[in-house]
Amino acid sequence: MIGRRPVAALGAVVLALAVVGCGVPTDAQPRQVDPDQVPFDLLDPDQRSAADESTTGNATIFLVDSDGQLVERRRRVPDGNDVVGVITALLAGPGRTESTLGLRSAVPSGTILLGVVGPDNGLVTLDLSATVADIPRQDQRAALGQLALTAIAIDGVNSVLFALNGEAQPVPGADGQLTDEPLVASDLRELLASS
Repeated sequence: MIGRRPVAALGAVVLALAVVGCGVPTDAQPRQVDPDQVPFDLLDPDQRSAADESTTGNATIFLVDSDGQLVERRRRVPDGNDVVGVITALLAGPGRTESTLGLRSAVPSGTILLGVVGPDNGLVTLDLSATVADIPRQDQRAALGQLALTAIAIDGVNSVLFALNGEAQPVPGADGQLTDEPLVASDLRELLASS
């Protein structure tokens, strides 16, 4: 019969080996983690920790559904009234959950917000990189609608002009004809999905 002391000692050794074998690596410096190795959707823009909630605001962005209509989505951003932050959140594209729901962006990936003028009397001008000029014809109104409605959803903004690389750009208005006039929400009403 084996005594209790050797069994207890053997158990302690096994426990110590298990703890050491499953331990956290000890790096002297922080290291980059491959995004494919990050668990639990921690990089998904739709997912935020409760700690983030006290320092962030809600913003409304618009994405395109499977019927080509715009749908409203909520995002957490540092400041829900900051045009740059909200438009940047839109340009990040749909999160994993939104993609699973069949939502997409008509704004080409890689589009960069170069600057914002305003809001001045409710008007903002969004200066975007030239990638916006590459939008396929069938997606142009949806992409411009996403950008304009997302901006208009911000407090203090009620109309939007567009620029590409600093140059003012005419865009299709409510009648589909190019206009230099700012877009307002009523110009884009037909793009919205029925509730």
